[in-house]
Amino acid sequence: MRWLVLTPMLIVLTTEGAMVEDRPIVNQGPGSAYSVGQQGGVTAGTYVNQAPAPELKLLEQKQRKDGDAFVYELLVEVISPYPAASLRMEARAQNLIDGLEMIPQHGGLGLFGHSGKREGMVFSTLQSPRGSIWVRVRTKEQEPIEVTYHLE
Repeated sequence: MRWLVLTPMLIVLTTEGAMVEDRPIVNQGPGSAYSVGQQGGVTAGTYVNQAPAPELKLLEQKQRKDGDAFVYELLVEVISPYPAASLRMEARAQNLIDGLEMIPQHGGLGLFGHSGKREGMVFSTLQSPRGSIWVRVRTKEQEPIEVTYHLE
């Protein structure tokens, strides 16, 4: 039985309702190119955003009893040819105790962003994630935990 499931979070960005009149006025010279809403590709012979998207790889998962709590741990690795912007992880369970801990396994600074606890959910954000990271969640009872992430 797998007690933790890593599933990518679906993030939907939309530009519904954007009107042509909202676009900026641009004066273009000869041989120039103009692109609206481009997300990679080729513009005027210049390649943009051709590196693969960063990925999160699950290396190890374990659980243990620690006093009155159950501790669930994941070792994940950020795989990216360039520095990723951020890694947000969420854990959902009925009997969560503390927040979600993210412990980078490299020397140097670890900069954390928005984190917190809601009813049945804990979350944390690590800025510029790289290499291996331990993720730790504690509960009052042994139970399944759903872990989701968004890596950009």
